[in-house]
Amino acid sequence: MPASVLYDNDRCLVAKILPDGTRKRATLFSGFLSHYLFRDRYGRPGKGNE
Repeated sequence: MPASVLYDNDRCLVAKILPDGTRKRATLFSGFLSHYLFRDRYGRPGKGNE
């Protein structure tokens, strides 16, 4: 099981990107993370080389 997974800022994962850069997760995705116990990381918009 991976310790963390790098995601794109997809609407089914992220409900809203807040002004300070943090993400408000979608409800179902929060349940998924709490069940499998891994950390989510997000790529920066427009940076395809991460």
